[in-house]
Formats: sequence, structure tokens, C-alpha cells
Amino acid sequence: SKPPYTIGDHEYPHESGLEWMTHIFEANLWMATGKTRSQFHYDKEWNVNCLLSGRKRWFFINNFDYDSELQWVRGNKFRKKDPLNNAWTDWVFLDPDNVDLIVQHKLRKMDYYELYQEAG
Repeated sequence: SKPPYTIGDHEYPHESGLEWMTHIFEANLWMATGKTRSQFHYDKEWNVNCLLSGRKRWFFINNFDYDSELQWVRGNKFRKKDPLNNAWTDWVFLDPDNVDLIVQHKLRKMDYYELYQEAG
């Protein structure tokens, strides 16, 4: 399907002309053992995830469809027309183990994807 944004030249092209690769602006390593969870958020950068052991449960929504309906803490940082240059990471205040659908009532009508990631 057609992406909901215009594809153009990337502002930071790879120095060797590799169109499929851009510079790494930020590298993070998250390590944990046992039960962990994170806030409902999106990252400024587009990420790669590698799970070494265990199982991870993910929930995804489409920011292009729901960005304006969510109560983002920083607000107005997702750039729908230029997602490779988002202004910043943002998140919604909620308890991921006990989502209050009265406070976050707009979540009820949002389409989402649920994914279980296995190690490997």
C-alpha cells in the first residue's frame, strides 16, 4: 500500500550512496532480566529490536492515524508528513499493567496490533 507520507531525498544520506542505509544518530542498549515493561510511547528514531531470551509482548498503533487523538506528554513532536525527522520521542502517562479506559477513553476505538516476540 502507499505510505501516508511523501517519499523524497533523505536529509542525511549515507556517505557512500547506500540508499537503504542512513546514519545511526543514536544507539541505545536496554538490558533487563525478569518482568519489565515500558510506557506507552513512540521513539524519535526507527528501531531494531533483538530479544536474546524470554518473550516480549508488543502493542502497536499507527501514529499516522491516531497522533492527534492521544494525550502526548510533550505534544506535537510526531511529524506525520516527515516521519524520518520526528522532533522527539513522546509518551502517554498510563500504567501499562492497568490501563484506565475512562481516562484514556480514546484508546477504546483505536485499532492496534499485538505481537509476541520470541528470542532468536
